[in-house]
Amino acid sequence: MSRSDRTDPAAFGQLLVTAAFPFLLGFVGAALGRMAAGPTLGLYLAGVAMVTILLPPLAARHVRGLDALTAAGAVVDGVALVWLAMVFTSDATLIQWLLGCLVVAAWGAALLGLVVALRPALGATGAAAVAVVAGLAWLAWPVWLSPALGGAAGARVAGWLTPAHPLFAINRVFANLGPWTQQPLMYQLTNLGQDVPAALPAATFTSIFVNVVIAAILAAPAMLAGRGTAGGPPAAPTPPAAPTPPAAPTPP
Repeated sequence: MSRSDRTDPAAFGQLLVTAAFPFLLGFVGAALGRMAAGPTLGLYLAGVAMVTILLPPLAARHVRGLDALTAAGAVVDGVALVWLAMVFTSDATLIQWLLGCLVVAAWGAALLGLVVALRPALGATGAAAVAVVAGLAWLAWPVWLSPALGGAAGARVAGWLTPAHPLFAINRVFANLGPWTQQPLMYQLTNLGQDVPAALPAATFTSIFVNVVIAAILAAPAMLAGRGTAGGPPAAPTPPAAPTPPAAPTPP
């Protein structure tokens, strides 16, 4: 984006238009989570799930890099606004809100990076679909993988995977709301914290760091190839100019 584009009111207005619909969907999704879960840990976990579902398709539909990044950020902002309201209506603190936003923003960056990496090969729809399925599978590993975890080896695997997991990182931020694995529904779906020892990560920054690194690694090839953030196809090469015919000889 050139300097003139950044100061052009029309370009700025276009960014607002690009952000409006993703922001609205992120806000509505998080608000529905608030209505369903109330001021509990489920509200924040639902926000991460909404970002996982909404961000890839909303970002992948844009070819221009800045538009894709704007759409992705707008989804996160919509969720963050609902979380901010909890600072004034519950026991959540501003520091918890800020850390939670960093966790979900890093997770959103990793999802965007996956879309960027897959879009040239799979197209917008394929890249978005794979990113959503992969993201949900990663979020849900405490459910589908836990039956295979057992003994000391299973505890080690859980110890490796837990620190980078966005939901466990969110749980670390809002540890005052209780362990995720001890919530009524999760207690029936996973054996983490029961048959398999599992503890919350010591800090949230492991998840933030891992997801930011993943985002950079996935997005770098497309950006270096000149495709931009959205991973669109490179510009077609300019055909060489036709050779100029030699001048006719001057008659004697």
